[in-house]
Amino acid sequence: MRYIEKHAEPKSLAEYKKQKNAYYDGCNKADIRRRLLEDQGYLCAYCMRRISDESSVDGGVPPMKIEHWFPESQCLEFQKLDFRNMLGVCMGNAGQPYSCTTCDSHRKDKMLTINPLDKNLV
Repeated sequence: MRYIEKHAEPKSLAEYKKQKNAYYDGCNKADIRRRLLEDQGYLCAYCMRRISDESSVDGGVPPMKIEHWFPESQCLEFQKLDFRNMLGVCMGNAGQPYSCTTCDSHRKDKMLTINPLDKNLV
C-alpha cells in the first residue's frame, strides 16, 4: 500500500449527505469512483494495478469498486458516507475461490493495520 493524498469529496456526495436519511447505497457512486481514481492515479489502493471506471464488456460492471478503509460491516451509516474512509480498488478476482482472490475480495471485513491516508505509516 502507498500513501494516498485525498482531495475534497465530490460535490454530489457532500450535497447528498445533507439529506435527512442519506445512506451509502443511495449516493452517486459514479462521482465517487471518478474522484477516487483521480486521487489514486488510477491505481488499486492495494496492489497498484491500473483500474478504471469504464464498464467491462461482460455486463457493464466497473473494473474497480469502492472499498472502505474501516470495514463497511463495522461502520455506522455516516461513516460509510465519509469520503476519507473510501478507497478505489480492483475487483480482486471476485467470484473466484477465496484462495484465488486478492485485495478487497480477499480482505473481506478484516481491519486494516495500515491507513494509506497516514503519510507516516506507508
